[in-house]
Amino acid sequence: MAQKKKVEKEKYLWVNRRWCKRCGICATVCPKNVIDYDSEGYPVFARMDDCIYCLNCVLYCPDYAIFENKEDQEYVKEIL
Repeated sequence: MAQKKKVEKEKYLWVNRRWCKRCGICATVCPKNVIDYDSEGYPVFARMDDCIYCLNCVLYCPDYAIFENKEDQEYVKEIL
């Protein structure tokens, strides 16, 4: 019997800079240290290959500024 190949969802996370207040909670709750900061202090997902996609960054963000898919990114860009 052939084994089914598991299809992994593409990891994609992004920060809405208009909503982010640069508190650093996302980096603090990341168990794999995936998040760095840019020169302005905004979080950047620098090591996505290490990301286990636990979504702690999304869940703990007090500003709801982190999104997990490209569709949301396009929608938010349209309405802002």
